[in-house]
Amino acid sequence: MIKSARNRWAIRLLNVLLFLAIFIAVGRTLGDPYNWVNDALADKLANLIYGYGNVGGEEIDDVYFYIDVVSVVAIATVLYLIIVKLIRILRNRTRQRYLMVDNIEQRVYELIRPYAGVYLFSFEPVELTLESDLDADLYLEDLDASELMDTFFSELHVERGNFNIKTYYPDIPFSWNLFKKMEPVPVPAFTIGMLVESAKAGKWLYD
Repeated sequence: MIKSARNRWAIRLLNVLLFLAIFIAVGRTLGDPYNWVNDALADKLANLIYGYGNVGGEEIDDVYFYIDVVSVVAIATVLYLIIVKLIRILRNRTRQRYLMVDNIEQRVYELIRPYAGVYLFSFEPVELTLESDLDADLYLEDLDASELMDTFFSELHVERGNFNIKTYYPDIPFSWNLFKKMEPVPVPAFTIGMLVESAKAGKWLYD
């Protein structure tokens, strides 16, 4: 509760400082009211306020001062409201962007979860991280991985591009000669993070 109250007071203080900064900037921009206030308007207002025949130099000065203060306050208030509105719009867009990113990542995990299985002895769901490799860590077969990727491209509306499952599940040479040493086939990484980044971009990024 104390922390929340402090935050509220801090926000209020920042709002006051923002308004004061705008107020000072507007006042300096307008400058001397004698340079921009219409003389005829000032005379009419002076006569309206003090009555005809009771207006002198001091009353005229007061009217210029009143016009100056009211104008600066009005303009500063309008600018303050516009700036606050823009700040809220930008903050909401930023928040929505982060929520969207979080939702995309969560959606990718949800797509992969049915294929990930459980730990053999504990029967707990296999832990999924951005670094988890679909082949090396989750042991997905090529058919399962292909099915997963078809669902990934379809449901998350990601452009397939040049994606080819054979890139990550290449054909392994086979020989009946048990004594023949087989050269290892290089296989690129195929991680959950790659799916997440591609989902954010709307297209497969790893041709």
